Amino acid sequence: MPTYLLDASALCKRYFVNEIGAGLVNGFFQDVASTRYVLNLAILEVLNAIYRVHREGHLTEAERDAFVAAFYDDITNGRLLVYSVRDDHIIWGVGRWKRFLMEGAFSKRGQDHGKGNRRNPR
Repeated sequence: MPTYLLDASALCKRYFVNEIGAGLVNGFFQDVASTRYVLNLAILEVLNAIYRVHREGHLTEAERDAFVAAFYDDITNGRLLVYSVRDDHIIWGVGRWKRFLMEGAFSKRGQDHGKGNRRNPR
């Protein structure tokens, strides 16, 4: 079962940006066997992007509200799970997420290139 960590750029492609990669991101959501995460910090980035594009005149108020509602709907209905990053996670790591968040989730072929960190060396 694949697991995806989607950043704000990827989520913007899902909700309102039709560019290269949008089909791939939407495909992640079609795969019911996969798990999709967003960091709590990225939620603000996505909302900021939607509202900025509206302020610039590229979205109507109705479109803006529909995109925000779709984003919240994915979170509310479990299609997008929120992973909360706190200061102590960044310093001490978070178990199995430590490598994912601190040492490169997308390292080449899953090889371990990490060196640990000052407070939690390997």
